[in-house]
Amino acid sequence: MKKILQIHVSLWVIIAWLFFGLGNIDKKRFEAASLSHKPSLLFSHDKLLVKDGGSIYWESLIYSAHEGRGMRAWEEDGETKIADGFQGIWWTWKYHNLVWLYLIIGGSFVGSSISCYRKNLAKQVVSGNSEPAS
Repeated sequence: MKKILQIHVSLWVIIAWLFFGLGNIDKKRFEAASLSHKPSLLFSHDKLLVKDGGSIYWESLIYSAHEGRGMRAWEEDGETKIADGFQGIWWTWKYHNLVWLYLIIGGSFVGSSISCYRKNLAKQVVSGNSEPAS
């Protein structure tokens, strides 16, 4: 039982480390490239360009990212001038996906614990002991 607990606690730690570690790689790339408007994100699976002047939304299983740009157009001396109006970046972690991973590992822990208990119970029945071992 102790080994089962150690394995599952280790998995919880590894999953959290991977979730935030891989997310931070993209977050640093996103922040460094926000002014160039062309970040190369490793773990983004969806990119949506909005027609409001070039705002972009990136989606991943780990995060949601948004680079806001609002186009401004005005006329000056009979000429149309356009400014891209960088509005900033927003980063949101998707903690609910980490919770789902934790629930999967928790389910594995419960299943492994039940199997271990049943195996120990079966050993006692075969050996003739009627008292459960602690």
